[in-house]
Amino acid sequence: MNAKARTRGRRSSAAVLGAAVIAHAVRAELVQRGHREEEISLQWFSDPGVGQTPELHAEVAEIAAITQMFSREELVGSRDRPRQSVRAKIDRVVESLHAGLP
Repeated sequence: MNAKARTRGRRSSAAVLGAAVIAHAVRAELVQRGHREEEISLQWFSDPGVGQTPELHAEVAEIAAITQMFSREELVGSRDRPRQSVRAKIDRVVESLHAGLP
């Protein structure tokens, strides 16, 4: 494997890890606001490890659903904890779901 392929593999792994961190943050915020974990559905459209722009589809059963795009750079940068720009998107998702907005 050449250096370029290794770098791409590390970025893909970092993007997947960042996606997991973001999804966990959304779920934790919703649970903290009183939603039951089994009501919460989080799904990534477009594999976060691939070159397309991933979208997080978040839903609280029978209350609301929202889709939020995250760039690969935001995912990679969030592998340890969400960056400030990502935190704002997480807050927007949580607020929309909690308020029951479509």
